[in-house]
Amino acid sequence: EQQDLNVDAADLNMQVANLRAEDETAVESAMAQLLEARSARRVKEIALQISETEAKTDVLVQIAQAETKLRQMELERATSARRSFEGSIHKAQIDRLQTAVSKGQLEIHQAENDLEVKRMKPDAERAAIQQKNDEVRRYEALVGQTKNERVVAQLTRELRKNELQMARLNRERRNIRAPFDGVIVEIPGAEGEWVEQGAVVARLIDLATLRAEGFLPAQQASQQLVGRPVTIRLTAGGQQQILDGTVTMISPEVDPVNQQVRFRAEFENASGQILPGMNGSLTIKIN
Repeated sequence: EQQDLNVDAADLNMQVANLRAEDETAVESAMAQLLEARSARRVKEIALQISETEAKTDVLVQIAQAETKLRQMELERATSARRSFEGSIHKAQIDRLQTAVSKGQLEIHQAENDLEVKRMKPDAERAAIQQKNDEVRRYEALVGQTKNERVVAQLTRELRKNELQMARLNRERRNIRAPFDGVIVEIPGAEGEWVEQGAVVARLIDLATLRAEGFLPAQQASQQLVGRPVTIRLTAGGQQQILDGTVTMISPEVDPVNQQVRFRAEFENASGQILPGMNGSLTIKIN
C-alpha cells in the first residue's frame, strides 16, 4: 500500500512537472513586454529626432522679429506723418500701431521661450530613451530568466519521470511474480510472515512443458542427436500415452560404471495428464 501511494504521488508530481515544462505563458508574456518596450523606445527615438529638428530652427523667432520690425516701421511713418501734417493721422491709429508693436515684442519673447523649451526637449527625450533602454534590458533579462526557468522545469520533469519509474520499480519489486506459468506445489512460509530478500516463498512446477531424462550407450551418444525428434511412451490414468518431443541435451560425460551417457528431451503436456516423476521409455528417431 505504501508503494502504491508512492507511485500515485510520483505520478501527480509528474503531471505537475509536465504542465510546468509545457507552459509557455511566462515566456510569451515576457516576450510581449519586451516587444512593447522596444516599440516604446522606438517612439521615443523618433520623438528625439523631431525635437532635435525643431530645436535647430528659430524660424518662429525670426518671423516674430520681422513682423514686429514691420509694425515698428509703420508706427514710425505714422508718427512722422502726424508731426509733419497735423491731423493727417488720427491718434487712435497711432495707438493701434503702438499696441501692435508691443504685441510683436511679446510674440518675439514668446517665440524665444518656445525655442528654448524646444532646445531642452532633446535632453528630455534622451533621458526617456535611456529609461526605455533600461526597461528593454529588464525585459530581456526577464525573457532569459523565464527561458531558464522553463529549462529547469523540463529538467524537473525528467527528474520526476525518474522518480515515477523508481516508484514503480520499488512497487514491482514488492510483487511476487513467478517467472513462468505453473502450479504451486509448496509454500514454505505462512501468510503474514516477513520474507528476506532472495528467500524462497513458493515452489512451482510447469506442467505444460515437461523434461524427460534417459541414458544412451556411450557408443551411440552423439551431439548430432540434439534436436532430433523423440517419442515418449508411458502409462497415465490406466492408459498408455504417447507423446512427441525433442532431444535438448546430450551430456559430454560418460558414466565410468555403466558406460552410459545422460540425455534430456522436452515435450508438450497439453492435456496435463502426465505428471512429474512418472517412468516411461524414450525412443530417439534417427531417420
